[in-house]
Amino acid sequence: MANDKNNTGWIPDEMFAKAERDARDYSKFPGNRPPSISTPIRGLLSDDLCHARAEELQDLSVDQYISEVLEPAESPKRPSARQVISQLKGKVLSEISNGPLYAVEMNLEFDAGPRRVGILAQNREVNNGVWGPEHHRQAVSVVREFADLSIPVVTLMDTPGADAGAEANQDNQAHTISRLLAEMCNVHMATVGIVYGLGYSGGAIPLAATNVLLCVQSAVFNTIQPKGLASIARQYNLSWQECAHYVGLSSYELLGKGVVDGVIDFAPENKDAGVENLQKAITSSIESIEQASRNFAAQEPVVLGQYQRAVSRYLNPSPELQRIKSMTSFSFSDARRVVPDVFGLSMRHLRYVGLRR
Repeated sequence: MANDKNNTGWIPDEMFAKAERDARDYSKFPGNRPPSISTPIRGLLSDDLCHARAEELQDLSVDQYISEVLEPAESPKRPSARQVISQLKGKVLSEISNGPLYAVEMNLEFDAGPRRVGILAQNREVNNGVWGPEHHRQAVSVVREFADLSIPVVTLMDTPGADAGAEANQDNQAHTISRLLAEMCNVHMATVGIVYGLGYSGGAIPLAATNVLLCVQSAVFNTIQPKGLASIARQYNLSWQECAHYVGLSSYELLGKGVVDGVIDFAPENKDAGVENLQKAITSSIESIEQASRNFAAQEPVVLGQYQRAVSRYLNPSPELQRIKSMTSFSFSDARRVVPDVFGLSMRHLRYVGLRR
């Protein structure tokens, strides 16, 4: 966030400073409810069940752990995110399909009736869900369009990682990932991330920068693939299988560490299991985030102060900001991103605190 100037010079933005304080407080109490969750999320497994399952997994041998945790997530027979989205109860309004990138705008059935939602997913049907620079750039445009339409954003992660080839790097892959990460952090609508299959490395991290992060039962998530970790930690002479077991990649272990906010009672590879719990988790998460945003805006005067400063900066830009605007095309939708409403500011704040937590 920008800084404000007063008679004593430049001072940190009040809302940014509060976010830092809140993040420190939450980090001291990792068992606390995530800041973006105000009401219970439905369709999840109980914390007690997840804790018990995590302990069972840690007691397994390495080979058993790989068989029960990694193999279901990596199975080529596992339904893709695109396939499971088609099973959700709702009407598709528009969709984008560009290789491993799939996005859809749909009226999704909530308890109170249909609401428009935007979904951005990694489609393992093509290139195993691996995105290149063009996909990250397109994802930025998709997320911005969803935000301009004032609709919540849901992401589904299912990738072994971003394209790390020479051609992708020549096209500035790292920058495109960072750009998507920034866009996901700054969007002024409720965001829900779901680790659906493989959630590894820079391919998954931008889509995980959400208000609420959930995981289906048989998904895995980590900032690096076990094989990559074994390569980095080769001085310890551990196999990649041992690294996976030691780190703990399963949804149950991730919940215990506070990496994810809940485990959805849904396993895509189970043909007898419907997607009702997945839909319940999505819709109740959005409702919970929005309620948390309303609560925060009502209880914290700092939000209104931040909104007033944002409007003032927009209406009376500094010479430097005027110079930047003159060099770019600036539309109404850009203005909405610069000056979101108070609830948008609340969602950004709560997302920031949650991610720092």
